[in-house]
Amino acid sequence: MTSDCTLCPVRRASFCNAVSDRNLKALTKWRRVIETQRHQTLFIEGERATSFFSVVSGMVKLFRSLPDGRMQIVGFRRPGEFFGAVVGDKYTTAAEAITSTTVCCFSRSGLAHEMRTSPRLQTRLLNMKFKQLSDSQDQVLILGRMTAREKVASFLTIYCCR
Repeated sequence: MTSDCTLCPVRRASFCNAVSDRNLKALTKWRRVIETQRHQTLFIEGERATSFFSVVSGMVKLFRSLPDGRMQIVGFRRPGEFFGAVVGDKYTTAAEAITSTTVCCFSRSGLAHEMRTSPRLQTRLLNMKFKQLSDSQDQVLILGRMTAREKVASFLTIYCCR
């Protein structure tokens, strides 16, 4: 993975696209690149939320643990998508790499600083979050109204054919 963000293969799809090439260096100072292996945990539910992540390659699973030890998957993140954005100070889900994955990990405080100085970045992140909310609502509909066969077909259509 190159350290030059202007050459990032998912820049156009990610929130970084809202930052001009000229201003990208300021955002880059808050970033580190993390390469993970399959099944590696990026953070756990309830852990102090210090970072914000953007998928460069691979896929990440977001999930919550149930009291009886089972896991409920609440979403997946693909290249160009972000995760780890929380309102409070703790992660509300856990995040695990499904495949070998590369993510950019941004300091929450650093990203907050950049958002204060870049309305375009704020707007881009907000629009991407609205898309994630819409996808979550679709998932609720799928889980609540479809048969098992329809759920599998829907999952394959959503996550494998995009």
